[in-house]
Amino acid sequence: MLYNGLHEWHLIFYIGASVYIGCGLIFCVLGSGEIQPWNTTETKIKHGIENIAFDDVRSKDEEGNV
Repeated sequence: MLYNGLHEWHLIFYIGASVYIGCGLIFCVLGSGEIQPWNTTETKIKHGIENIAFDDVRSKDEEGNV
C-alpha cells in the first residue's frame, strides 16, 4: 500500500492547520500588547568625536572657511 495519496496530504494539511489555529487562539487569549521591561536598553549617547584628524576640520568650520 502506497502512502502518497491525496487522503494522506489532506491529513497533513488538517494537522498543520489545526496546530496553526490552536497556537493563534492561545496567543489571542493569553498574549498582551504591553511593552515589556526587557525590551528597552540603556544606551549612552556620546556627543562629538575625539580624533586628531577632525581638529583641522573643526577649526575651518569655526572660521567659516569650508
